[in-house]
Amino acid sequence: MPETYNPRDRSFIKMPEVKYCAACGQPLPSDVKPMNNFMSRYISVEGKVSVLNSNEDTIKIKQGDVTVILYKVTGKNEKNQEISSFMPVPEVPKQPTK
Repeated sequence: MPETYNPRDRSFIKMPEVKYCAACGQPLPSDVKPMNNFMSRYISVEGKVSVLNSNEDTIKIKQGDVTVILYKVTGKNEKNQEISSFMPVPEVPKQPTK
């Protein structure tokens, strides 16, 4: 059976990559250009992982009134989930002793 011709697959002209905001997930305009050549994985407190063009340990992204802090991924835990050593450890309230 002959192969079906698909001009999108056969062309050297490719569709531009769509970039998304790490805080809200909305598509960014195509005129947003990268600031450097580092591509690092970042994780939010909720566990959402995104790849951004930065080499900072923590990034604050402000979208309207909401500010989201992303932490650079430094490894994986025993469940093969990505973790960050820059993420603050939540404090457990101490139980009063009687």
